[in-house]
Amino acid sequence: MNDEDLSCILENLDKNTFGEVVKFTVGSKNPQPKADLLFDWLNFCYQTRFFYRGKLVFEQLNLSELSDKKSAIARKIGQVCQRNGDTSSLSFDQDKNSEEVDRNLRLNLEELRQQAKSGQRASTQGLATLADGQYYARYAGIDVEVHIEKWGGDTTPEMRVLKILCNGEPFDPTHHNPMVNEASPESRREALQNLYAATLNAYGQVDPYLQIAIGARPTWGGVGYRNLKPVLDETT
Repeated sequence: MNDEDLSCILENLDKNTFGEVVKFTVGSKNPQPKADLLFDWLNFCYQTRFFYRGKLVFEQLNLSELSDKKSAIARKIGQVCQRNGDTSSLSFDQDKNSEEVDRNLRLNLEELRQQAKSGQRASTQGLATLADGQYYARYAGIDVEVHIEKWGGDTTPEMRVLKILCNGEPFDPTHHNPMVNEASPESRREALQNLYAATLNAYGQVDPYLQIAIGARPTWGGVGYRNLKPVLDETT
């Protein structure tokens, strides 16, 4: 993960949630959180790419206390966090996100936020800064477009994905392969259907769906959010 991607994540970071996760993972003496809260924290760590913190949360999560669906999701996310959050991978350059893991081990949240600001990017509040309406993000090199609708103003901003295009056609996992993807066709279709059905409150939340439906890349959300453009007419 490069500094620009990291800056985008940090500028839209839920500071309160991150603070709770950090306190818990450094050995807080507070009572053990309920499994559902730990699940939410694990998902938060995955979406914000704090894999090392996610690894620590997953180690404390009792999967038997979750529903079958949540347990299955948590197990998959936990495996990703364990693979990418192992500091030993730093010496092998196993994953580009390892650079961020090392950075987060040594710096606290406020230092990271100051680092993001020093990149000369104005602090934003994510979707709240966008006027209500329809937008699209185009991903160069793979000819993929993600079209969204945003509503809720600047107080309760939310969005949904309206359509995904590949080479100008509605994306279909059964015959569109813009990049290497080892997920099964069934998993890709399910991820796409779940994305279309989801109501999101940050563009970065498209990441876990697109990582499966289309393919793995350091971040779909960060790149996409910075390139969102308004849909001016039906031919865009």
